[in-house]
Amino acid sequence: MSSALSLESEPPADVPGPQGLIRSQVMRTPDGIVRVPINLAPPTAAPPARHIAVRTDDVFAVARRAKERGIDHLRIPANYYDDLSARFGLAEELLSSLRELDLLYDRDAEGEFIHFYTRTIGDVFFEVVERRGGYDGYGGANAPIRLAAQRAMGH
Repeated sequence: MSSALSLESEPPADVPGPQGLIRSQVMRTPDGIVRVPINLAPPTAAPPARHIAVRTDDVFAVARRAKERGIDHLRIPANYYDDLSARFGLAEELLSSLRELDLLYDRDAEGEFIHFYTRTIGDVFFEVVERRGGYDGYGGANAPIRLAAQRAMGH
């Protein structure tokens, strides 16, 4: 399936959330520059907040500047980083930087994905992402962490 904007659909994915599975469908250009995820919450859950993602070549620098300027990041629990260490065997320096900046991490055979979220403002939150190598996913394994952290912050 494609759209009038030449977007093609990716296979849908179910992402676990605090109030049930969220169905995620992404429409994207063939080169992946434009990606439009559409998320549908379970009928008994409140609609998910709107989400705008921005890609960067240095998520660490953007996260540091954002914190210096008072942009509040979504707080990621410490045990998330313990789990990253166990799953991926990351170097302690990288883990320390991820933890300090509330960055999330994912990796596959093609590359890495490092990202962070702002707090929800009204019904919108922002995500800043860096893709390294050929990583083409969306950090789906991190969605439950994000959703739980948003819920803990009252959003």
